[in-house]
Amino acid sequence: MAERSPIFSKKSGSQKIGYIEDGEAFDLLGNKRCNYCPSTGNLLELDSGRTIGHVSLAGHFVGASWIADELFPPPNDGTNPAPTTSHDEPAESHATEATLSRDAERALEMVRTTLAMKPVNTKHQTANDVAARMREHLAGLRKQRPRARVRSLA
Repeated sequence: MAERSPIFSKKSGSQKIGYIEDGEAFDLLGNKRCNYCPSTGNLLELDSGRTIGHVSLAGHFVGASWIADELFPPPNDGTNPAPTTSHDEPAESHATEATLSRDAERALEMVRTTLAMKPVNTKHQTANDVAARMREHLAGLRKQRPRARVRSLA
């Protein structure tokens, strides 16, 4: 039998919200919710393989709270939505999150890229290491796309 690794919620005081087994993520009722990539820690949509979240080395879910709520609903909720698949827009209750500014979209893409990067040394990686990698990534993006200079109309 394969080993189960718990997934914890950061916002609910480290409450168990699901588990990982054989490259798949399940809710507490045992329903397959998404795929899991052990080499990166990323949670992937069932049909498209798009990254929708991350499980930290400590087993905590990292991602938007509404995605966590959709993927791992509480078992006493009485509802159990279908597994996450590709969709362009989130549910209506999350419509405000769908209208992100261009800067927010770029920041979200940078976070996804950073999460997908292969860690140098996972055993001793600290928040400072991740921040340094993010700064390096941002510097590379700035070199690719320099900011437009503001012209004075004097």
